[in-house]
Amino acid sequence: ISKEEVFVKTVPARMVKAIGPKECAIAFVGEAPGAQEAKLGIPFIGPSGKLLDECLRNAQIARHACYVTNVIKEQPYKNDIKHFVDLTKRNVTENILYKEYVKVLKEELEQCTANVIVAVGAVALWALCEQRLITKRRGSILESTLLPGRKVIPIIHPSAALRQYVFKHYIIYDLARIKEESRFPDVGLSEREMIIRPSYLDSLNYIEQCNNKPIVAFDIEVTNFEVSCISFSYAADSTISIPFTETGGDYFPPDQETEIWVKIAELLENCNVKKLAQNAVFDVTFLYRKYGIKTRPVEDTMIAQAILCPDFPKGLDFITSIYTREPYYKDEGKFRMKTGGGSDEIFWGYNAKDSVVLMESWPKICNELQHQNNVAIYEHQRDLVEPLVFMSERGMRMDSEGLHKESDKVRKRLDILIEGLDKLTEGRVKNPNSVKQLKDYFYIHKGIKPYVSRTTGNPTTDEDALKRLLRKGHKEAELLLEIRGLTKLKSTYLDVTLDEDKRLRCAMNPVGTKSGRLSSSKTIFGTGTNMQNQPKEMKKFMLADDGYIIYSCDLSQAENRVVAYIAPERAMIEAFENEIDIHRQTAGLIFQKPISEISDESGSCH
Repeated sequence: ISKEEVFVKTVPARMVKAIGPKECAIAFVGEAPGAQEAKLGIPFIGPSGKLLDECLRNAQIARHACYVTNVIKEQPYKNDIKHFVDLTKRNVTENILYKEYVKVLKEELEQCTANVIVAVGAVALWALCEQRLITKRRGSILESTLLPGRKVIPIIHPSAALRQYVFKHYIIYDLARIKEESRFPDVGLSEREMIIRPSYLDSLNYIEQCNNKPIVAFDIEVTNFEVSCISFSYAADSTISIPFTETGGDYFPPDQETEIWVKIAELLENCNVKKLAQNAVFDVTFLYRKYGIKTRPVEDTMIAQAILCPDFPKGLDFITSIYTREPYYKDEGKFRMKTGGGSDEIFWGYNAKDSVVLMESWPKICNELQHQNNVAIYEHQRDLVEPLVFMSERGMRMDSEGLHKESDKVRKRLDILIEGLDKLTEGRVKNPNSVKQLKDYFYIHKGIKPYVSRTTGNPTTDEDALKRLLRKGHKEAELLLEIRGLTKLKSTYLDVTLDEDKRLRCAMNPVGTKSGRLSSSKTIFGTGTNMQNQPKEMKKFMLADDGYIIYSCDLSQAENRVVAYIAPERAMIEAFENEIDIHRQTAGLIFQKPISEISDESGSCH
């Protein structure tokens, strides 16, 4: 028995008993009492309880009509739940007291008639269902392992929402589902026709049915840069996963696979059928690059979700949790993709679910877009998919020989700078990327008062700190800044991996940022880079195709300008129209100084 268990056993603990009627529709199971709950002997009355009450009011659930309890009935030693159960380890550890409390929980819930048991937080989810990842499984309709046949829906613990405000809205969404599910006790998940080991004729017949539908969802899974399976769904209760590989080899003979791909191409290029996808740019680009298939027209749930709720996740797992009754299933596919393990059938089922949940979610998403009056905004962003795919595939011609020569030139310059830094620091900074060596040199050896990071509160030698050291006359800081700049230039830009045709490509994301802006990154094939942050040193290596001219166009501070004119904020408008640096003007207003006294040096604060 651990010292903590001895402490708990020897020090009398105040038990916090359950409250509320056992004959109820909803029962809440928390983790353990806090200080205020232990003091008054009532569960969920502290800050977390108050937030839960607010969420319950939003969902129109009467707390007094619910049964409320905890897994652990006493306040943990130092409020550390790990004294009872530790979910942070790969193998969950449970002590004797935890197991005893779970027995008590089982007995009390067996006497409770609740149609839905709400697992409030990770510990309750583990106790009731032996599952982890509360942020992934929140909102899922699960069957309890502690009480087989009983319905459990987990929610994020309100204490987490006190730290991360957006979680409050997740809780409210999930409580609305809980209220609906509390009308009946059955787990009753959606029944779907899922064809996951189709024959050749099954595949052709399903594709043919899709050709007669107004909209069809699809999803591809890629293994070793090839499509290992593709799924389709034309209704919320029907889906198929068509495999091309299985453990041990190919799924279809070559002639049958060829015929199936021809039919798939005809469907994806059928302009009378809309193709619904999650992150359509990825699937459409891959199919175009590998097989020459031009998928259109498309609808995209990821783009729609980003417009509906910019602060919420836009992944399919989150969309599924909000708009469908399908429990979290993404681990089924991730395990296969990460390890290569798991059965073929489970992986194909994962692929099939990706398509069918799209079909179930889409009508609800469309209703939300109409309710927000955001249909036109969505369509504008969706219409970027086709040109972005074209841009990604076409790429840009590059002077590869010039890149190599410039990279060698920069490497030689870096060698000289590093050697100079070594001499200047008398061998104390052998590695300019070593944070420890730099801190020791500047803040211990030279005795300079450390510059502290605003983010971490710890001493730092980041770019801002080095600029300050440079202004104080430390030559080493100047060398380090140049070394860092040239290292970034060489590794990120000059040494970029081009495709075999010496063109630079990227993967585009139409809603890559929370503000709805485009983003770009490396391609799935590991080539290219972010095309939106190329430094001026790279422009001379970007070559126009024959018969074309390259233009570089940019509107400085475009979003600030939009805000200024919509507001309208006259001081900002005047600054933009008179080409005044808006940041210097803002600093002048804050410090009550004329703009002429505000420094325009990059990284300065005065």
